[in-house]
Parts: sequence; structure tokens; C-alpha cells
Amino acid sequence: MKMKFLIFSFLLFFTMGSFAQKQRLVGDDSRFLCVADSINYFSIKSLTDRRIQLIFSILYDYDNGRVSEAKHYILWKDNETGRMKTITGCDNPSTSDSSFILEPGNLFNYFDSCKIDTISRELTMISMMSHDMGYFVTVYLSGQEKSFRIRDCDLDIYNEQYRNGFGNDPRVTWINMFEKLIGKSSRH
Repeated sequence: MKMKFLIFSFLLFFTMGSFAQKQRLVGDDSRFLCVADSINYFSIKSLTDRRIQLIFSILYDYDNGRVSEAKHYILWKDNETGRMKTITGCDNPSTSDSSFILEPGNLFNYFDSCKIDTISRELTMISMMSHDMGYFVTVYLSGQEKSFRIRDCDLDIYNEQYRNGFGNDPRVTWINMFEKLIGKSSRH
């Protein structure tokens, strides 16, 4: 019986790391929580050094720590072509680069027409859920940074309210457009 307990304890201890969230420890003053954060930072720096005027950095992750399947997306416009870099993972990330046609009503045009960068109010957390996956969006526009976040559970509620005739926040619509772009449209 003691041997079974030791084997179970051993397996439990060594497998928990693969399911756990990565969080900053007390006293940890390192700049990046994950290798992916470093790649994201230097990718954005490279774009700002090239004087790209509008960059979207979108982190899809858990709202109180980093999960191994977290994703960073970086979107920018280059000569009327949309570009996207995807960084998947935390400490052993993979990256991919892609381009897409900028059709009328695209993410960039919608952002400009709704003046999303001028919205200063926070998106209200509607759900009573304590934690969830969600988006943390940072917009880099001509040297300025603006951020907003929305959790999946709240995004679902906002979309349901909109379908029932209530108004919608342009940032929610923008996230819906982004999800359609990356092929995550099960919510709509």
C-alpha cells in the first residue's frame, strides 16, 4: 500500500506542471514571464522601428496566469496587405507568419471608423465567473499604446445581448471580427 501511495504521489507531482498555469513568483522581477513574451516584445519593437503606424498585439490567455497553450497574435498592415504573426505556447513557443487580403470593412478600417483608440471606459465584467480565458489587446498607434481586455465568458454574454437587440461595444465587434479572421467563429 505504501508503494502505491509513493508511485501515485510521484506521478501526481511530476504531471502537475504540464497542467498548471505559469505565474510570476514573489520577488521575480524578470521582464518576461515566458519566452513567447520576449518574442512578442521584440517583434513589435521591430515593427515600430520600421515605423508601422498601427499594430495590434493580442494575447489570448488565462486572466490570472499563463497557460501552455496561450497565443500571441500581432497584426499590422503593410502596403494594403494584412500581416499576422502567431506565437503559440509559453516556454517552447512556435511561430507562424501569414498574410491576408484587406477587404472593405476589415479590422483596420473598422478600428478607424469606430475610433476604438478613443474609447477610455473599461469593458464591464458581466459574468460572476472568477477566472476565464480571454483577450488582452494592446493597440500601438503612432507611438501611443491603448489596451483593453475581455474574457470569453463576458464576450459570450455581450454577443447574446446584441442578438437580443441591445447595443454592442465596438471592441466586442472587433474581437468577433478577429476571431473570424483566425477561424475561431464558433461563438457567432
